[in-house]
Amino acid sequence: MDKDKKTKQYNGYNKDIIRRLKQKHGFTARFIYASLRGNRTSDSSTKIVDDYNKMKKAIQQVLNNI
Repeated sequence: MDKDKKTKQYNGYNKDIIRRLKQKHGFTARFIYASLRGNRTSDSSTKIVDDYNKMKKAIQQVLNNI
């Protein structure tokens, strides 16, 4: 096995935000993960991505103020 080979980077998503998005939009976690990866491009999936980014940004602001 070649150790110089780059492995695929996986994004770690905030599970609390995913849980909130499931409650808010009523979709499965699988659909939400697919939307965040970019595999889904419907109007609802773009709203999910926008909401995820807003929630993530709000959490970062709170953590930076501590």
